[in-house]
Amino acid sequence: EQWQRALAVDPTFVFVTGWNEWVALRLTEFNGYTGDALFVDSYTQEYSRDIEPMKGGHTDLYYYQTVSNIRRYKGVRSPEKASAPKTIAIDGDFTDWDDVEPEFRDTIYDTTHRDYPGWGSAGRYVNTTGRNDFTVMKVTHDADHVYFSVTTRQNTTSYAGANWMMLFIDVDRDRATGWEGYDYLVNWPPVSSTATTVKRNTGGWSWSTVGDVSYRLGGGRMELRIPRADLGMDGLADLEFDFKWSDNIQVPGDVDQFAVSGDSAPDRKFNYRYSSDITAPATPAGVLATVGRDRIVLTWADPTEGDQIGWVVRFSRAGYPAHPLDGELLGDLRTTVSSPSLSHTDVSDGSYYYSVFAYDEMLNYSASGQALAVIPSGVGQAAGPAPTDGAEGVRLTVWLSWQTGWRATHHDVYFGQSPETLEYRGRQTATSFNPGRLSPSATYYWRIDEVEGEEVSTGPVWRFTTRNPPMDFDGDLDVDMDDFGLLQRCLSGAGVSVAGSACQAACLDDDEDVDLSDVSILRRCLSGAGVQLDPSCAE
Repeated sequence: EQWQRALAVDPTFVFVTGWNEWVALRLTEFNGYTGDALFVDSYTQEYSRDIEPMKGGHTDLYYYQTVSNIRRYKGVRSPEKASAPKTIAIDGDFTDWDDVEPEFRDTIYDTTHRDYPGWGSAGRYVNTTGRNDFTVMKVTHDADHVYFSVTTRQNTTSYAGANWMMLFIDVDRDRATGWEGYDYLVNWPPVSSTATTVKRNTGGWSWSTVGDVSYRLGGGRMELRIPRADLGMDGLADLEFDFKWSDNIQVPGDVDQFAVSGDSAPDRKFNYRYSSDITAPATPAGVLATVGRDRIVLTWADPTEGDQIGWVVRFSRAGYPAHPLDGELLGDLRTTVSSPSLSHTDVSDGSYYYSVFAYDEMLNYSASGQALAVIPSGVGQAAGPAPTDGAEGVRLTVWLSWQTGWRATHHDVYFGQSPETLEYRGRQTATSFNPGRLSPSATYYWRIDEVEGEEVSTGPVWRFTTRNPPMDFDGDLDVDMDDFGLLQRCLSGAGVSVAGSACQAACLDDDEDVDLSDVSILRRCLSGAGVQLDPSCAE
């Protein structure tokens, strides 16, 4: 809850306390209480505010929560793009890796051995499992293989060591599959000084050998090649997977070993992500900036397909932002939001240029969808009419609605069947109006003048046309035997859908079939040839 508040306020800085609060502070008085000894916000797992990882209990969950929220607060760098696919010779000559990007880096000097007395009677803390200190990892691929290289700070030790230079691969980026999300394990154990194994997870810490692959060592470097087919990646246009290197864990199958034994790259439960996807999502469509009474509302279309996971919206007073870091940030939305929109409230007279960029998991950004909003110096016009201007087939009992113009507090409503002689229907504060029951197949015109004090902004004239009576299939403004004949031809029977067919109009009760219920409705509304339908039966 504290983090949610901090992210909502977006202060200049956030002060995180309680990294290490495993203390037993005995108090005899607290907040007016005196008496028996008490302990406040500490001492036990339940009441400790400690963030630092612990052995057992909640382990490092609060650590990851803190990391996640700091990233949300500060933002993150865009991932470096993968270099073009490349075939690597597994021969111990590592020069062909020089132009492979990106570099995945690990914290160095984190394999230092530990031998130090604990507090009181805890004894000595000893950990001498640090062995190969990872520094730089790389990945590339071609049509048939995926290639990995790893560099250690000093010469890599012999392959004969236990749990030596293990590579974990999460091909589907889904923590719910495999062991802790890892679907494949490479180099457990190696076969020889030049060959090793690829294994597929079969549940828990259980692995089945897929095949043997080649690797080579050279000083403090190692390279290996895995057939894409062995990893289930054959035929994919783009590769995207997570991976992790680990050396000298002591208890295979215990994920906490990544934090306490040997070295892991990256540390703990973090992963590296390799992606050859450099294709940007589609440009956001239908971007619209609408000036309201006291704000600008920005909307755009929700895509039906694509790999975008969110949108970033930037604005400027001097022109459209051309890059996701140009201008000022209005908001960052995830695609889980339906009907995406943002409100810009701190605005004043003048022009606002908006750019909406879609992005995917690899932070490939689309070209910008753009919209311009101009706030007038006086009262703005009403906008966003519903029904839309020029709409046809409008219901006979429609309510009219609109969006408030800039600074407007009241609305003068005009309505009629001639644009030159609109009838004044009153002044109101609501942004909707009921014109009453309308005639079928008629065109109506309406206008909203926006008002603040003595200032009036005359709005545009909008129009719409009402629909034919739903039973008047032949459009002659009566319901007679010709219409009844069409309905008879479309009879499908209860439960047999006619949706999307030419008979859909004959479904009068909106249940997608044409049955006796629809016949009953039409019979009730029969007017006869040349006799206009009773309006009360038209809806």
